[in-house]
Amino acid sequence: MENNTTIPLDRLKELLDARILTNLCPPDFHIDHVICSELLSDILAYARNVENTALITALTNTQVLRTAEMVDIKCIVFARNKPIHQSIIDIADEIGIVLVSCPLSIFHAAGRIYRELKPEGTWK
Repeated sequence: MENNTTIPLDRLKELLDARILTNLCPPDFHIDHVICSELLSDILAYARNVENTALITALTNTQVLRTAEMVDIKCIVFARNKPIHQSIIDIADEIGIVLVSCPLSIFHAAGRIYRELKPEGTWK
C-alpha cells in the first residue's frame, strides 16, 4: 500500500484528542504507519522494518515499551485514557519513544489515523 501522507505529532494530538505524556517531542517527529495490538508477539511479528510507526494499544507495562524498542517503534498511543505510571513515562523518555494517551478506543483511534493517512478516494 503506497503512502504519501505523514502525521506530525501536533496533528496526531489533535486527531485523537490526545495528551503527550513524554518530555521527548522531536520537532521532525511524524508517523506514516500504525499497528494496533494487545499481543506482544504480534508487534514483534508485524512491526519490523517499517519506519515511523505508531503502536496503538491498551497495554501499559514496561514490556510494551521494550517490545516497541526492539522493533524501532517511535510512538505508543495508549487508548481509553488508561492510567500510565510515571516510571513508564521515564523509561520512554530514556529510550526515545513518544507516549500519547487518548480517550478513544483502539478501533476509533486507528480509524482516525487511517483516514488521515489514506484520504477518501484512495481507500482500498
